[in-house]
Amino acid sequence: MLWKRQRRMKEPDYARIRELLTARCVNAITEFAATADNREVYLFFVWCDPDNGSYGVAINTREGFRKRIAEAYGGRPEEGEGGIGAPKYNFGDCAYIQPGTGSRELDEICEQWLAYAGHLYDTLPGEIAEPRIRERGERFVDQAVEAIRCLADTLSQLDCTEDFIAYVELHERSDEENVAVLRRTVSEEQIARALPDIIKTERLHAQLRQRPEEEQAQYWRDAWFDFLLERGSPLEALGLCRYSAEEELVKLGAIAEPHILDIAEYCFEHAVSPGVDFLQSLGVRAHPDGNVHDRLRRLLRRALELPHLRGTVYSVLLAGLLHQLFPAQYPEPPLQEEATNRLWNPEAFGIEPLRG
Repeated sequence: MLWKRQRRMKEPDYARIRELLTARCVNAITEFAATADNREVYLFFVWCDPDNGSYGVAINTREGFRKRIAEAYGGRPEEGEGGIGAPKYNFGDCAYIQPGTGSRELDEICEQWLAYAGHLYDTLPGEIAEPRIRERGERFVDQAVEAIRCLADTLSQLDCTEDFIAYVELHERSDEENVAVLRRTVSEEQIARALPDIIKTERLHAQLRQRPEEEQAQYWRDAWFDFLLERGSPLEALGLCRYSAEEELVKLGAIAEPHILDIAEYCFEHAVSPGVDFLQSLGVRAHPDGNVHDRLRRLLRRALELPHLRGTVYSVLLAGLLHQLFPAQYPEPPLQEEATNRLWNPEAFGIEPLRG
Protein backbone atom coordinates (compact mmCIF):
# COMPACT_ATOMS: atom_id res chain seq x y z
CA MET A 1 0.00 0.00 0.00
CA LEU A 2 1.30 3.46 -0.95
CA TRP A 3 0.40 5.07 2.37
CA LYS A 4 2.82 2.75 4.23
CA ARG A 5 5.73 4.27 2.35
CA GLN A 6 4.92 7.82 3.43
CA ARG A 7 7.45 9.67 5.60
CA ARG A 8 6.76 9.28 9.31
CA MET A 9 6.13 12.44 11.30
CA LYS A 10 6.97 12.79 14.97
CA GLU A 11 4.03 12.68 17.37
CA PRO A 12 3.85 15.48 19.97
CA ASP A 13 5.08 14.96 23.53
CA TYR A 14 1.82 14.80 25.49
CA ALA A 15 3.56 14.80 28.87
CA ARG A 16 5.27 18.06 27.93
CA ILE A 17 1.92 19.52 26.85
CA ARG A 18 0.49 18.72 30.27
CA GLU A 19 3.52 20.19 32.05
CA LEU A 20 3.41 23.46 30.11
CA LEU A 21 -0.36 23.79 30.32
CA THR A 22 -0.27 23.23 34.07
CA ALA A 23 2.34 25.97 34.38
CA ARG A 24 0.11 28.26 32.32
CA CYS A 25 -2.82 27.61 34.67
CA VAL A 26 -0.66 28.18 37.76
CA ASN A 27 0.54 31.51 36.38
CA ALA A 28 -2.99 32.63 35.51
CA ILE A 29 -4.34 31.75 38.96
CA THR A 30 -1.39 33.30 40.82
CA GLU A 31 -1.63 36.54 38.83
CA PHE A 32 -5.37 36.80 39.35
CA ALA A 33 -5.16 35.92 43.06
CA ALA A 34 -2.98 38.99 43.60
CA THR A 35 -5.63 41.39 42.24
CA ALA A 36 -8.54 43.12 43.97
CA ASP A 37 -10.91 41.14 41.74
CA ASN A 38 -10.14 37.94 43.63
CA ARG A 39 -13.53 37.81 45.35
CA GLU A 40 -16.31 35.23 45.05
CA VAL A 41 -14.63 33.18 42.34
CA TYR A 42 -17.06 30.50 41.15
CA LEU A 43 -15.36 29.22 38.00
CA PHE A 44 -11.99 28.24 36.64
CA PHE A 45 -11.68 26.34 33.44
CA VAL A 46 -9.47 25.38 30.57
CA TRP A 47 -11.05 25.81 27.16
CA CYS A 48 -9.90 23.05 24.83
CA ASP A 49 -10.27 22.76 21.06
CA PRO A 50 -9.11 19.23 20.17
CA ASP A 51 -9.87 19.79 16.48
CA ASN A 52 -7.52 22.74 16.04
CA GLY A 53 -5.03 22.03 18.79
CA SER A 54 -5.52 25.00 21.12
CA TYR A 55 -6.18 25.86 24.75
CA GLY A 56 -7.39 28.89 26.70
CA VAL A 57 -7.73 29.69 30.39
CA ALA A 58 -10.57 31.63 32.04
CA ILE A 59 -11.73 32.68 35.50
CA ASN A 60 -15.05 34.18 36.52
CA THR A 61 -16.46 35.77 39.65
CA ARG A 62 -19.98 36.60 40.69
CA GLU A 63 -19.27 40.28 40.13
CA GLY A 64 -17.79 39.54 36.72
CA PHE A 65 -20.90 37.59 35.82
CA ARG A 66 -23.19 40.42 36.97
CA LYS A 67 -21.28 42.91 34.85
CA ARG A 68 -21.43 40.63 31.82
CA ILE A 69 -25.19 40.22 32.20
CA ALA A 70 -25.61 44.00 32.44
CA GLU A 71 -23.46 44.64 29.38
CA ALA A 72 -24.52 41.85 27.03
CA TYR A 73 -27.87 40.54 28.22
CA GLY A 74 -29.83 43.62 29.23
CA GLY A 75 -29.37 43.04 32.91
CA ARG A 76 -31.62 39.97 32.92
CA PRO A 77 -29.98 37.32 35.13
CA GLU A 78 -32.27 34.60 33.76
CA GLU A 79 -30.59 35.07 30.38
CA GLY A 80 -27.29 33.92 31.84
CA GLU A 81 -28.32 31.09 34.09
CA GLY A 82 -28.49 27.51 32.93
CA GLY A 83 -26.10 24.69 32.34
CA ILE A 84 -22.90 24.32 30.40
CA GLY A 85 -22.79 26.73 27.47
CA ALA A 86 -25.06 29.30 29.12
CA PRO A 87 -23.28 32.63 29.76
CA LYS A 88 -22.60 31.80 33.40
CA TYR A 89 -20.48 28.84 32.30
CA ASN A 90 -19.26 29.95 28.88
CA PHE A 91 -15.65 30.76 28.04
CA GLY A 92 -16.51 33.78 25.90
CA ASP A 93 -18.62 35.32 28.69
CA CYS A 94 -15.98 35.07 31.39
CA ALA A 95 -14.73 38.35 32.80
CA TYR A 96 -11.10 37.18 32.94
CA ILE A 97 -9.97 35.35 29.84
CA GLN A 98 -6.42 34.51 28.92
CA PRO A 99 -6.67 33.14 25.37
CA GLY A 100 -3.81 31.23 23.92
CA THR A 101 -1.29 29.20 25.82
CA GLY A 102 1.00 31.96 27.08
CA SER A 103 3.98 29.80 26.13
CA ARG A 104 5.84 29.82 22.85
CA GLU A 105 6.96 26.26 23.42
CA LEU A 106 3.38 25.10 24.09
CA ASP A 107 2.19 26.99 21.00
CA GLU A 108 4.78 25.17 18.93
CA ILE A 109 3.82 21.78 20.33
CA CYS A 110 0.14 22.48 19.66
CA GLU A 111 1.02 23.44 16.09
CA GLN A 112 2.99 20.20 15.84
CA TRP A 113 -0.05 18.30 17.12
CA LEU A 114 -2.26 19.91 14.47
CA ALA A 115 0.29 19.21 11.74
CA TYR A 116 0.53 15.60 12.90
CA ALA A 117 -3.26 15.19 12.63
CA GLY A 118 -3.16 16.68 9.13
CA HIS A 119 -0.31 14.34 8.24
CA LEU A 120 -2.43 11.33 9.24
CA TYR A 121 -5.30 12.56 7.08
CA ASP A 122 -2.98 13.14 4.13
CA THR A 123 -1.11 9.85 4.28
CA LEU A 124 -3.60 7.25 5.51
CA PRO A 125 -6.95 6.02 4.20
CA GLY A 126 -9.84 7.74 5.98
CA GLU A 127 -11.02 4.60 7.78
CA ILE A 128 -7.57 4.28 9.36
CA ALA A 129 -6.79 7.98 9.89
CA GLU A 130 -10.06 8.99 11.56
CA PRO A 131 -9.95 6.66 14.59
CA ARG A 132 -6.28 7.50 15.13
CA ILE A 133 -6.99 11.23 15.03
CA ARG A 134 -9.98 10.77 17.33
CA GLU A 135 -7.81 8.88 19.84
CA ARG A 136 -5.16 11.59 19.73
CA GLY A 137 -7.82 14.24 20.16
CA GLU A 138 -8.88 12.46 23.34
CA ARG A 139 -5.27 12.51 24.53
CA PHE A 140 -5.14 16.24 23.83
CA VAL A 141 -8.20 16.68 26.08
CA ASP A 142 -6.64 14.39 28.69
CA GLN A 143 -3.77 16.84 29.18
CA ALA A 144 -6.19 19.63 30.10
CA VAL A 145 -8.00 17.35 32.54
CA GLU A 146 -4.73 16.31 34.16
CA ALA A 147 -3.59 19.94 34.35
CA ILE A 148 -6.69 20.84 36.39
CA ARG A 149 -6.17 17.84 38.65
CA CYS A 150 -2.73 19.22 39.49
CA LEU A 151 -4.09 22.60 40.65
CA ALA A 152 -5.62 21.82 44.06
CA ASP A 153 -2.99 23.74 46.03
CA THR A 154 -2.82 26.62 43.55
CA LEU A 155 -6.61 27.06 43.48
CA SER A 156 -6.56 27.57 47.24
CA GLN A 157 -5.18 31.07 46.51
CA LEU A 158 -8.60 32.05 45.14
CA ASP A 159 -11.51 33.34 47.19
CA CYS A 160 -13.82 30.55 46.02
CA THR A 161 -17.56 30.32 46.51
CA GLU A 162 -19.21 27.19 47.88
CA ASP A 163 -20.32 26.27 44.37
CA PHE A 164 -16.87 26.81 42.80
CA ILE A 165 -15.93 24.33 40.08
CA ALA A 166 -12.85 23.83 37.89
CA TYR A 167 -13.23 21.90 34.67
CA VAL A 168 -12.43 21.56 30.97
CA GLU A 169 -14.80 22.99 28.36
CA LEU A 170 -14.64 21.42 24.90
CA HIS A 171 -15.07 23.59 21.83
CA GLU A 172 -18.05 22.70 19.60
CA ARG A 173 -18.94 19.50 21.39
CA SER A 174 -22.34 18.34 22.58
CA ASP A 175 -23.56 18.97 26.12
CA GLU A 176 -23.26 15.23 26.78
CA GLU A 177 -19.59 15.21 25.82
CA ASN A 178 -18.89 18.30 27.90
CA VAL A 179 -20.69 16.88 30.93
CA ALA A 180 -18.67 13.65 30.63
CA VAL A 181 -15.42 15.63 30.70
CA LEU A 182 -16.69 17.88 33.50
CA ARG A 183 -17.26 14.83 35.68
CA ARG A 184 -13.57 13.99 35.46
CA THR A 185 -12.68 17.01 37.62
CA VAL A 186 -15.95 17.88 39.38
CA SER A 187 -17.60 15.66 41.98
CA GLU A 188 -21.30 14.82 41.97
CA GLU A 189 -21.68 16.91 45.13
CA GLN A 190 -20.15 19.92 43.39
CA ILE A 191 -22.36 19.38 40.32
CA ALA A 192 -25.45 19.30 42.54
CA ARG A 193 -24.47 22.68 44.03
CA ALA A 194 -23.24 24.46 40.89
CA LEU A 195 -25.11 22.84 38.02
CA PRO A 196 -28.19 21.06 39.38
CA ASP A 197 -29.84 21.28 35.95
CA ILE A 198 -27.40 18.63 34.72
CA ILE A 199 -28.82 16.12 37.18
CA LYS A 200 -32.42 17.15 36.47
CA THR A 201 -31.85 16.84 32.71
CA GLU A 202 -30.31 13.39 33.10
CA ARG A 203 -33.32 12.30 35.17
CA LEU A 204 -35.63 13.61 32.47
CA HIS A 205 -33.80 11.64 29.79
CA ALA A 206 -33.86 8.51 31.94
CA GLN A 207 -37.62 8.85 32.38
CA LEU A 208 -38.18 9.44 28.67
CA ARG A 209 -36.12 6.38 27.75
CA GLN A 210 -38.69 4.27 29.58
CA ARG A 211 -41.30 5.29 27.00
CA PRO A 212 -41.69 3.84 23.49
CA GLU A 213 -39.51 5.65 20.97
CA GLU A 214 -42.52 7.03 19.12
CA GLU A 215 -43.68 8.73 22.32
CA GLN A 216 -40.18 10.11 22.86
CA ALA A 217 -40.17 11.54 19.34
CA GLN A 218 -43.61 13.10 19.86
CA TYR A 219 -42.40 14.62 23.16
CA TRP A 220 -39.41 16.32 21.53
CA ARG A 221 -41.48 17.47 18.54
CA ASP A 222 -43.96 19.11 20.91
CA ALA A 223 -41.11 20.59 22.92
CA TRP A 224 -39.66 22.11 19.74
CA PHE A 225 -42.93 23.89 18.99
CA ASP A 226 -43.27 24.98 22.64
CA PHE A 227 -39.87 26.63 22.42
CA LEU A 228 -40.47 28.26 19.06
CA LEU A 229 -43.95 29.55 19.86
CA GLU A 230 -42.91 30.60 23.38
CA ARG A 231 -45.57 28.52 25.06
CA GLY A 232 -43.62 28.34 28.31
CA SER A 233 -41.91 24.97 28.09
CA PRO A 234 -40.80 23.63 31.50
CA LEU A 235 -37.59 22.54 29.75
CA GLU A 236 -36.45 26.16 29.64
CA ALA A 237 -35.75 25.94 33.36
CA LEU A 238 -33.22 23.20 32.54
CA GLY A 239 -31.37 25.43 30.11
CA LEU A 240 -32.71 23.53 27.08
CA CYS A 241 -33.91 25.14 23.85
CA ARG A 242 -35.37 24.13 20.51
CA TYR A 243 -31.95 23.09 19.27
CA SER A 244 -31.81 20.64 22.18
CA ALA A 245 -35.09 19.16 20.92
CA GLU A 246 -33.62 18.88 17.42
CA GLU A 247 -30.60 17.00 18.76
CA GLU A 248 -32.85 14.52 20.57
CA LEU A 249 -34.95 13.91 17.46
CA VAL A 250 -31.82 13.23 15.41
CA LYS A 251 -30.62 10.71 18.03
CA LEU A 252 -33.91 8.79 17.77
CA GLY A 253 -33.27 8.02 14.11
CA ALA A 254 -35.86 6.75 11.66
CA ILE A 255 -38.75 6.82 14.14
CA ALA A 256 -38.40 10.62 14.29
CA GLU A 257 -38.49 11.20 10.51
CA PRO A 258 -42.14 12.33 10.36
CA HIS A 259 -41.56 14.80 13.18
CA ILE A 260 -38.40 16.21 11.60
CA LEU A 261 -40.35 16.69 8.40
CA ASP A 262 -43.21 18.33 10.35
CA ILE A 263 -40.73 20.85 11.73
CA ALA A 264 -39.10 21.46 8.34
CA GLU A 265 -42.48 22.08 6.71
CA TYR A 266 -43.49 24.52 9.44
CA CYS A 267 -40.15 26.34 9.17
CA PHE A 268 -40.43 26.78 5.42
CA GLU A 269 -43.95 28.18 5.58
CA HIS A 270 -43.25 30.52 8.50
CA ALA A 271 -39.84 31.89 7.52
CA VAL A 272 -37.97 30.05 10.27
CA SER A 273 -34.58 28.59 9.37
CA PRO A 274 -34.27 24.91 10.28
CA GLY A 275 -30.80 23.70 11.14
CA VAL A 276 -28.87 22.39 8.16
CA ASP A 277 -27.46 19.49 10.19
CA PHE A 278 -30.97 18.78 11.43
CA LEU A 279 -32.27 18.34 7.88
CA GLN A 280 -29.19 16.46 6.73
CA SER A 281 -29.85 13.86 9.43
CA LEU A 282 -32.66 12.57 7.22
CA GLY A 283 -30.08 11.45 4.71
CA VAL A 284 -28.19 9.47 7.33
CA ARG A 285 -31.08 8.04 9.29
CA ALA A 286 -34.06 7.92 6.99
CA HIS A 287 -35.85 4.78 5.93
CA PRO A 288 -36.66 5.92 2.40
CA ASP A 289 -40.32 5.23 1.78
CA GLY A 290 -42.93 6.92 -0.36
CA ASN A 291 -44.02 9.30 2.39
CA VAL A 292 -40.50 10.58 2.98
CA HIS A 293 -40.01 10.91 -0.77
CA ASP A 294 -43.18 12.90 -1.33
CA ARG A 295 -42.61 15.22 1.60
CA LEU A 296 -39.00 15.93 0.57
CA ARG A 297 -40.18 16.68 -2.95
CA ARG A 298 -42.77 19.13 -1.62
CA LEU A 299 -40.14 20.78 0.56
CA LEU A 300 -37.83 21.13 -2.44
CA ARG A 301 -40.62 22.72 -4.47
CA ARG A 302 -41.35 25.19 -1.67
CA ALA A 303 -37.64 25.98 -1.30
CA LEU A 304 -37.65 27.02 -4.94
CA GLU A 305 -40.98 28.86 -4.81
CA LEU A 306 -40.94 30.82 -1.56
CA PRO A 307 -39.17 34.21 -1.87
CA HIS A 308 -37.54 33.99 1.55
CA LEU A 309 -35.97 30.63 0.64
CA ARG A 310 -34.65 31.48 -2.81
CA GLY A 311 -30.90 31.77 -2.85
CA THR A 312 -30.55 29.79 0.39
CA VAL A 313 -28.80 26.46 0.77
CA TYR A 314 -32.04 24.52 1.26
CA SER A 315 -32.87 23.73 -2.37
CA VAL A 316 -29.44 22.21 -2.98
CA LEU A 317 -29.55 20.42 0.38
CA LEU A 318 -32.95 18.86 -0.31
CA ALA A 319 -31.94 17.85 -3.83
CA GLY A 320 -28.89 16.16 -2.31
CA LEU A 321 -31.10 14.29 0.16
CA LEU A 322 -33.35 13.05 -2.63
CA HIS A 323 -30.31 11.80 -4.54
CA GLN A 324 -28.86 10.21 -1.42
CA LEU A 325 -32.06 8.38 -0.50
CA PHE A 326 -33.32 7.63 -4.00
CA PRO A 327 -30.21 7.48 -6.22
CA ALA A 328 -31.99 5.54 -8.96
CA GLN A 329 -34.50 8.38 -9.42
CA TYR A 330 -32.45 11.52 -8.94
CA PRO A 331 -28.99 12.68 -10.04
CA GLU A 332 -26.44 14.20 -7.72
CA PRO A 333 -26.96 17.98 -7.71
CA PRO A 334 -24.19 19.82 -9.55
CA LEU A 335 -21.80 21.87 -7.44
CA GLN A 336 -23.15 25.35 -6.92
CA GLU A 337 -21.49 28.72 -6.71
CA GLU A 338 -21.38 29.51 -3.02
CA ALA A 339 -22.69 33.03 -3.60
CA THR A 340 -25.91 31.83 -5.23
CA ASN A 341 -26.82 28.49 -3.61
CA ARG A 342 -29.01 27.98 -6.64
CA LEU A 343 -30.18 24.57 -7.86
CA TRP A 344 -29.46 24.70 -11.58
CA ASN A 345 -31.33 21.56 -12.64
CA PRO A 346 -34.72 21.47 -10.82
CA GLU A 347 -36.30 19.70 -13.80
CA ALA A 348 -34.16 16.65 -12.98
CA PHE A 349 -36.15 16.47 -9.74
CA GLY A 350 -39.50 16.78 -11.46
CA ILE A 351 -39.89 20.49 -10.79
CA GLU A 352 -40.34 23.08 -13.49
CA PRO A 353 -37.81 25.92 -13.18
CA LEU A 354 -39.21 29.29 -12.18
CA ARG A 355 -39.53 31.83 -14.97
CA GLY A 356 -38.17 35.31 -14.66
